[in-house]
Amino acid sequence: MRSGWTSFDSAILVPGTAVVAGTIIVLLLGLLLDRGPERLNPNDRGILRCPADAHQDLFSFRALQCWFDAPHGRWRMLSRVSAHGALIVEAEATELQDADEIARRFVAGRDGGFSEVLVYVQLESAADPTLIRRVRWTRRTGFEALQFTASPAR
Repeated sequence: MRSGWTSFDSAILVPGTAVVAGTIIVLLLGLLLDRGPERLNPNDRGILRCPADAHQDLFSFRALQCWFDAPHGRWRMLSRVSAHGALIVEAEATELQDADEIARRFVAGRDGGFSEVLVYVQLESAADPTLIRRVRWTRRTGFEALQFTASPAR
């Protein structure tokens, strides 16, 4: 003879077990599949790391909105302008010594499509007066670097 409690217990246990098991599966899948949004460091200023397509085309609009990796830290473009065969890029970087590598990326990115490339790099935490490294490339002279202190605007 069956007790009244057995049918009552199984009626509660089966759906309860299914709910618990389903919840565990959903939570595990959520942990495995969802990495969530990329976390920003406070000093990132709301700017994310560059996606792959920005690395492949420094002249894309995405390349103006992200941090690139550099040998000694990171860098990002502040502006770029081209006219009459010349390219001028302003950037900020963790280390000024990365200016040379940044300039090489722009020259390689257009296979010598410019007659002159000027890359101006300042430290990302720049305070007046600002130390700037300019790297200039031309077909005739190759790469030349100059470091100077910019005067604050008056």
